[in-house]
Amino acid sequence: MEWKDFEQEFNKEFDVIISWLTKEFDKVRSGRVNVNILNNVLVNAYGMSTPIMQLANAQLQDARTVILKPYDKSLVKEMSGSLQNANLGCNIQSEDVLIKLVFPMQTEENRKNNVKKVKEFLETAKLRIRQERQKVQTKIKANEVLTQDQKRNFETELDKTIKNANLKLENMFKTKEQELMKI
Repeated sequence: MEWKDFEQEFNKEFDVIISWLTKEFDKVRSGRVNVNILNNVLVNAYGMSTPIMQLANAQLQDARTVILKPYDKSLVKEMSGSLQNANLGCNIQSEDVLIKLVFPMQTEENRKNNVKKVKEFLETAKLRIRQERQKVQTKIKANEVLTQDQKRNFETELDKTIKNANLKLENMFKTKEQELMKI
């Protein structure tokens, strides 16, 4: 067994963690509204829960306003109700053929709270990386084919890989933090 086998296994899980962290970061609103904030809103349409983004076209009118144009105009009422229940922190204006979501200006306090949320997501991702490191370390130690020198070398390589992974997460956090604090 070679180091690449262990590294591949770790990188596969690391990609899942990065994907999760990116999605969580997208949910946190910066100064400019992003339509990804609607990705988790489900609407009871046609007898089943359907993501709102599959039922409507979303456009940014300006930095604080999202316009939803439902493909089926009869769903405007259900969509408005689902948006209210989603607690997006915006003013929802329902019209005959569209829904307007007006988000408030970000205050300094809101920005700091959002940075705290993002920091919590970062810590969760780091925890998941530590758990993954433990799994790989256990597999390295349990492998009877490897010599003690190989096991030590693999652990050293694992430490380098973990350090790089944590550095990547920190860079993602710093980028998001700058985005959040920008006025």
